[in-house]
Amino acid sequence: MSDSTLGYPEPTGYDSDTPLNPQTMGEPRPLADFGAAPGGQAPASVTGGKMDARQRKTDLRMNKRITPTQGVTYSDDIGFNARSVIVDNDTGQWLFDSASRRYVPPGCFGAVLQFPSGSQIANVLWVAPPGVTQPTGIVGSTAILIYTEDLLDPSSGIIVGGVAGTGGTAGASVTTGAAAGGASLGAPPAADVLDGQAQRPSAGTTTILTVPAGRTWVGEVGLSLSASNEPVTATGLVTAEIATAGVGVTPPAGQNCAVSVALPSTVTGALSGVSGTAQNVMPLTVIAPAGNAVTITIVVPAVTGTISQFSAWGFATGLLQ
Repeated sequence: MSDSTLGYPEPTGYDSDTPLNPQTMGEPRPLADFGAAPGGQAPASVTGGKMDARQRKTDLRMNKRITPTQGVTYSDDIGFNARSVIVDNDTGQWLFDSASRRYVPPGCFGAVLQFPSGSQIANVLWVAPPGVTQPTGIVGSTAILIYTEDLLDPSSGIIVGGVAGTGGTAGASVTTGAAAGGASLGAPPAADVLDGQAQRPSAGTTTILTVPAGRTWVGEVGLSLSASNEPVTATGLVTAEIATAGVGVTPPAGQNCAVSVALPSTVTGALSGVSGTAQNVMPLTVIAPAGNAVTITIVVPAVTGTISQFSAWGFATGLLQ
């Protein structure tokens, strides 16, 4: 029956076989995302069937903090693959971290130890390095170790005198810098501060400082090397090293820190030569056996090729334990 019988005009193309034009129908509605609420209404986090871009979480580091008590072996699962540990040894004894296989002296704060291959076990022992007598320490004092999956830059930390006395049991005490050397509270005794420096303008060896027998030196060493050539048609290489020397020294006698400057040749008839510089700084712990003193030296081996002039300067600054 035609709608015209009801007084309504028939639209153009009514009841015909003319195919529909899909371009006039508009785009189909996108399907809702799996997070859409019942009833087809997408939540605010869903737009056009796609999840909104969320800000990427950047701090996914895993960390674990432990507080071992002086004299009590600590061993536990870390819960992730740690690659570094930060140590605040607020005790009066040497601490040994098994993961890094490193010793941390008493009263040392901010030491950073690496173990790039990773470890999932935290194991802390209270033992001194070979040849060093473990102090009695402060009964009941604690250290703080923070294990992290980040591979942090290693650091020898800072020795703070007199701090470990605050963590002991009633009646415990510790010799502070003020009592031992007259310095202000928290400063190390003046007799334990051992620094040195030396310069070499030629090949050879010069002592920077001497570590007394039976003592441990903890600090930092560094090198600075500059070299230059007049216009020459030959290359040159000069190297400077920080090395330990002495019977039974730890680490073993030999190179511990080094820098090199290599100079290229210049063309025939050149009006000026070439120059170069290099620097290096690193933490170092040197242990002298009970029987003899040992030294930290700056060494310049024989120059290779042609070097018109050079100057090597080395330093060592730290504390005796």
